[in-house]
Amino acid sequence: MQAATRILARQLVRLRQQITNLQGSRAQITGVATHTLALYANTSISTGIKGATKAMVAMNKIEMMSEAIDETLDKDEVEKETEKLTNQVRAYH
Repeated sequence: MQAATRILARQLVRLRQQITNLQGSRAQITGVATHTLALYANTSISTGIKGATKAMVAMNKIEMMSEAIDETLDKDEVEKETEKLTNQVRAYH
């Protein structure tokens, strides 16, 4: 009877150790899963920022072209108005 009790007690101790080890493994797996989710979120954010950057670059190019066109048109208008005023002054004298 004592031998059987001792065997059962030893099995109980080993079972408790296994439970403790499994709980530790579970905590590590949960930590890895959390880390993986965080990396996925960072990747998603990086992808979004990359897309936004491309859009901003395209918009800047369009804006620069628009400004260049506006400046060219403004120069033509300024020259036309300058010539008009010059002609008026010549006609007056």
